[in-house]
Amino acid sequence: MKNKIFLILLFSFNIYSEKLIIYAGSPIRSLKNSKLFEFIELIKDSGFNAVHLNYGFEKINFETYKKASDIGLKIFIHIGSPKKIGERNAVDSQGRNLNIECPLNEKIWKSLILDRITEFFNKYKGEKFLDSVIGIHFDIESYVDPDICYCDYCFYKYMEMKKLKSNVRKEERKEYLFEKGLLLDYKNFLKNNLENIFKEIKKKINSFNDALLISYYPFSYKGIVFPFKIFFTFLLPSKFPPPLWWYVYRKSEWISHALLKGMADEKNSVILWDDYYYWSGYIPGYDKLVNKKLKKVLNYKVRWMGSIDYLSDCFGKADYTPERAGREFYELLKNNEYGAILYGEIKKDTDIYESHLPYLQKIKQYLILQK
Repeated sequence: MKNKIFLILLFSFNIYSEKLIIYAGSPIRSLKNSKLFEFIELIKDSGFNAVHLNYGFEKINFETYKKASDIGLKIFIHIGSPKKIGERNAVDSQGRNLNIECPLNEKIWKSLILDRITEFFNKYKGEKFLDSVIGIHFDIESYVDPDICYCDYCFYKYMEMKKLKSNVRKEERKEYLFEKGLLLDYKNFLKNNLENIFKEIKKKINSFNDALLISYYPFSYKGIVFPFKIFFTFLLPSKFPPPLWWYVYRKSEWISHALLKGMADEKNSVILWDDYYYWSGYIPGYDKLVNKKLKKVLNYKVRWMGSIDYLSDCFGKADYTPERAGREFYELLKNNEYGAILYGEIKKDTDIYESHLPYLQKIKQYLILQK
């Protein structure tokens, strides 16, 4: 009987030992000096084993990396998001120039990912904390929503491939492709080209660190769980149903998928930070459905990770108490073989440390005391 109890306890501990329990909240980017170090200790004490830290070369950056490493946290370096460089704007389906670069401009991805990774590891070469750096993270939120790209470069590169010679106004290009039955083919053309850009970047990353994990936010998969979402968010009264616009919010999942397929393989998968639960709270079974769809697309498993936003001023997001945050994050972690990500924002006119403290204390009870 004692042996059985020991094995149960050992199994309970081991379900955490191989998982990434990641803290990626805003306080990390907002707190300064001693309060920041205090908060990093609080993260570790609350049961997390990994943290997102900002990319940088100032003294505070180095000291933060060293602090996290010294107390045993794994580190993801948050390298930012793609910057507009002014070579060619992305164009939406209505022919409008957007304030972001065309996604097929490889320079924006190279400067964000490859150049920053290379600079980081070169400048900190020989530093002990690098042993704790297991991955990098970046944000592609500006490339998730718009229905893009119909710029001259993308559109006429496709037209050349198809041996079509029509001159088409920007605002008429989507309709032109739709009428010719080419719209899906065009999106696949864009996705394949972007996927190849990411594959080349990944090859160069592998040449100096093939174990580095690549993480990005937000992962987007439009439409695959529409009936499922409606059913569960209204069935469970404790959940705040996402606003209806959320169901049709994301249009350009092809960019997210190009990144996923270009940067991942069976050996080195990409970490997908999915924010679906921000609006509904934890919903049982959603993770299984998404992973099933992803495996069908890729033919292998990926590190899909759910997340909750436990503290936010954003209207429409799920309303969390510390108890609910602890319970739901525990469920996220328990039901995902790779781990989970915790996110929280800064509320106006509140003390950053004190406002987040009750949530992390409750999460500690669930992550540590229930093992």
